[in-house]
Formats: sequence, structure tokens, C-alpha cells
Amino acid sequence: MTLTGRAPVGPAYTDPTYGSVRPVTTYTYNLLSFRTQVAAGRTDASGTNPANDVTTPQMTYVWDDFGRKLKETDALNRTATWWPSPTTRAGVWSRRTSPTA
Repeated sequence: MTLTGRAPVGPAYTDPTYGSVRPVTTYTYNLLSFRTQVAAGRTDASGTNPANDVTTPQMTYVWDDFGRKLKETDALNRTATWWPSPTTRAGVWSRRTSPTA
């Protein structure tokens, strides 16, 4: 199960393709309240109906059961992964980023 929140909708503007729209950002959280996704896009001119939101994921996150970030992926599918470092004390995490395309 996940929880989804919606940031305040931005001001209306006229898009040449979609007409009058408003920018929108949505946030998804797991049951432990860790953010698992940030999505951005557009909604209708009224900005009051989340069913009209058209969004694309900008960032996704994976967490372990102890609240440690394991992975994040951006909109270009670049991934950063964290894992325990064998050369440091427990609880210190290292980071490796996949090559960019």
C-alpha cells in the first residue's frame, strides 16, 4: 500500500498543445512514510481534480525496512545504489552511480 500527496498546483498557463493547464507535482510514500516517488506534469485549468493529473515519474526511491535508502532512479533512468561498506563501521553507506547515457 502507498500514500499519495499532491503539492499545491501552480498558476494556469496556455500550452500550445493542451490549452489551459496548470503544473502539478505528486509525491508517493510507503507505509513507513518514506518518499518512494516524485512525479511532475500537468492538470486541467481548474487544478481541483487530481483525476485529471497527467504526470511522469521524475525520481523513484527504494528503502529497506530500517529506513536506509538503497536505490534512487531519476527520469533519465540513471540509478544510484547504496550498500554497506565493508571497510567502515556498521551503518555507514557508500554510493555508486550507474554510467549516464
